[in-house]
Amino acid sequence: MLLLTSMLLVSGCVTGPGSSSLAICDGTALLRQDLARALAVTPDDNALIKGDKLLTALEAGCNG
Repeated sequence: MLLLTSMLLVSGCVTGPGSSSLAICDGTALLRQDLARALAVTPDDNALIKGDKLLTALEAGCNG
């Protein structure tokens, strides 16, 4: 799921000049929610740490 989220984010970033970060944020909103729910129950500390860093960066870009 992390790979899918990253791929969607990158593909949204390279659509060319004028591409909207809002579209990226809107397009990944459900994926970010799903990832947050999955991280809340994962027993894998490494996945939790890396997923949290990814979500934090995405949320900062979308909300900041």
